[in-house]
Amino acid sequence: MKMGKKIYFMLLAALCMAVLSGCGNPAGVYNNEEKLASDVDSYNIVSGVRNQLDNGAEGSFGKMEGMVTARNFEAEEDTAAEMEYDFTVAKGKAKLILVTPDGAVTTLVELEETDSGEAEKSGTIELRLKKGKNMIRAVGGKEASFSYTFTVEKAEEAAFDTEE
Repeated sequence: MKMGKKIYFMLLAALCMAVLSGCGNPAGVYNNEEKLASDVDSYNIVSGVRNQLDNGAEGSFGKMEGMVTARNFEAEEDTAAEMEYDFTVAKGKAKLILVTPDGAVTTLVELEETDSGEAEKSGTIELRLKKGKNMIRAVGGKEASFSYTFTVEKAEEAAFDTEE
């Protein structure tokens, strides 16, 4: 093989390794607020489905690690909203978080499988949306199996729009 081809293949291999181990790597995302607040989703999903609903979202993952943006909300000004949710973790640990435009991360609900099996929680949470783009993200620990459904409704007069 000529020297030029060897260099080409070495550079190609190095590029592939950099892509595979780069910022898209979901390892260590679960408790890393800097990564959770980034604009880029980072995940490995073996099986899962996500759907956006009017003012909400639903998702179910058979095996997932990392974070995905479930829904964006654009607030015209700081406002309050209410989120109704159902959250189930069958394996591992998972959570739903709110990321505000200033990069603040708030855990909305977090569950871990129990000794007797899956954990479930339903309820209503008050969200404090900041002016700008707010994200609700689903975050799974290593090989987590979980599902969620949520809807968000305005609690104050200030307008917000859902983004798909």
